[in-house]
Amino acid sequence: MPFLAAKIGAGKHFGFVLLAWAVFFVLAAWVLPPLDSHLQPTPLVYWGVLTLVILLVLPTVIVVPAYVYRSWLRLPTVPNRTAYGLWVGFESLLLLAVPIGLAFWFLTK
Repeated sequence: MPFLAAKIGAGKHFGFVLLAWAVFFVLAAWVLPPLDSHLQPTPLVYWGVLTLVILLVLPTVIVVPAYVYRSWLRLPTVPNRTAYGLWVGFESLLLLAVPIGLAFWFLTK
């Protein structure tokens, strides 16, 4: 297998990554100033948030493809192939649409 996380259990790691992003967004909402305020975050807060984003992007880039890969490998062994295939296909499309949408959003601003 090309992904080490896929051998360990990508579903468990995927849950940890989702939980880490949720905690990050709660902390960012608590620490950063509101968008409509004229306050600027201090350099410590700015670089701290940027560091956390980088530290979360790295495992996300590894775990999400491993999770999708393991899900597609499981397709021939499940009893309800049609429903599972539709769900994994839908999940894969959404996981592919997120980075494309974010790139489009950031590049058009």
